[in-house]
Parts: sequence; structure tokens; C-alpha cells
Amino acid sequence: MWFIVEITLDGNLGREMNDMRTWLDHKRYGAISFRPKSPVVWHVDFEREVEAREFAQAFAGHLLNAT
Repeated sequence: MWFIVEITLDGNLGREMNDMRTWLDHKRYGAISFRPKSPVVWHVDFEREVEAREFAQAFAGHLLNAT
């Protein structure tokens, strides 16, 4: 089961993707995929719930399928 985090971006996709990648690399976490749901809403998939929760907290998102 994947854990899906929904985040809203402010419009500077390049900067925001770089910020997320830097954060993930620093934590040594791996996102499975980044999927656009609309131009500003994205879903980020994780294998581990703890990683998804921390990512959601760091990027003002919310976990869609929390256990």
C-alpha cells in the first residue's frame, strides 16, 4: 500500500520541486512518484507512512490515506 500526500504548490514548480528533492535527500527518504492532480495540487506517493507523515508536515500537505 502506498501512502499518498496531497500538497498545494504556489506556482513556482521548479523551486518547489527542488525544495522537496533537497528535503527528501537530506532525510534519505524516497518518494515513489509525484503526480499532478491539477496545475497546483500534487500527490506524492510513499512506501512508508512515517515518511509520508513527515513530508506532509514539512510541506503543509495532508496524508490522504492515514492508518
